[in-house]
Amino acid sequence: MHTRMNEAMARAVEQGIIIDALRGAANAWAYLTASQVPKSVMLRVLAEPTRRRPTDTEAVATLGVKLQG
Repeated sequence: MHTRMNEAMARAVEQGIIIDALRGAANAWAYLTASQVPKSVMLRVLAEPTRRRPTDTEAVATLGVKLQG
């Protein structure tokens, strides 16, 4: 597993995953784009939930939202 070197991007990705769970992938994609998250990261976290980092899954679980994937 890779550790994140950019805390601002880490927070944006975490927020994007929450948006995905609550409002859908299109809204999450728009948020992540505006946050300047690289497309490769957006594709990984939105299209392949099994490849998310455990910390991302934990963040959404605290909201009581069931993740897809």
